[in-house]
Amino acid sequence: MDRYFGIPILIAISLGLIFPYTAIELSPYGIVFLFILMFNAGLGMDWKKFRNTTGRTRQISTGLLLLFIFFPLVTWLLAILLVSDQQYIYGLVFASLCPVALVAPHFSRLQGADAEIAYLLVLFSMVLCPVVVPALLYLFFSSSLSINIVPLARYMIILTVLPMLLSYAVTRFLPGLCSRIVKYDATINITSLSVLIFSLFGTAAGQIGFSYLDTREIFILLALVFIQDFGVYFTARYFLMKHFNKQVAEAMAISLGMKNVAIAAGILLVYDPRASIAPALAFIAHAFFYTYLGRRGRLDAEEAA
Repeated sequence: MDRYFGIPILIAISLGLIFPYTAIELSPYGIVFLFILMFNAGLGMDWKKFRNTTGRTRQISTGLLLLFIFFPLVTWLLAILLVSDQQYIYGLVFASLCPVALVAPHFSRLQGADAEIAYLLVLFSMVLCPVVVPALLYLFFSSSLSINIVPLARYMIILTVLPMLLSYAVTRFLPGLCSRIVKYDATINITSLSVLIFSLFGTAAGQIGFSYLDTREIFILLALVFIQDFGVYFTARYFLMKHFNKQVAEAMAISLGMKNVAIAAGILLVYDPRASIAPALAFIAHAFFYTYLGRRGRLDAEEAA
């Protein structure tokens, strides 16, 4: 199923375009599917490895610097060179500043990489998001959306602390249940992510109307969000392989290449719907990136066998 991970996402995007008002009705429940994804990410983790989190300081700090500073800066530079619409640029940079996608540990595990460092990057980036993202948006644009940090921080806590504690409890005290759920890991991720993307992409389509947008700008944005996924992954992988072991470097590169753009899409749909186009288009890039990783993981496993 991982080999075709992106197909349900593309179907969800298509359905969002066809049934935007159904997507709008479903959008308030997006947090439920994000919660499920975060809970699922923590299941089956080797929690004993987290006791040595202090020994991972260099890995985490490097990942966060690349995540929040280096690659968003590159995205901003490319955007101001290639895109004329300031709202599009804003949305694109916001998407590049999002925390690590919740499925990063799943794909790291699939590649035989260090799923624990991917999970830690998810947690730390989610916790830092409410403070770091508004500050960096202000630095990039000399202004920021009037995002209330307190509700955003509460939102991030709901999506980090609670599912983390729940997944730990199930893994630690209900190993049988954990094993049964883990068997359907890919199905849970695909279903939850597809429903979430359907609601967000469809809401964006319903509020904006993609048929009225500048086609040239949309194709440029689409190219840039593919760079955010594939370009960041291959660049980060090349650099990180020189400084960390293969398993850690691969997991960090995967994490950097997939952002939780649902956060940017959800916020911008409220504050600036036109700016939400870039993170909405990023779902398309995600579909292809997830499929690439799924197919490569399966192929590598077959070669090893």
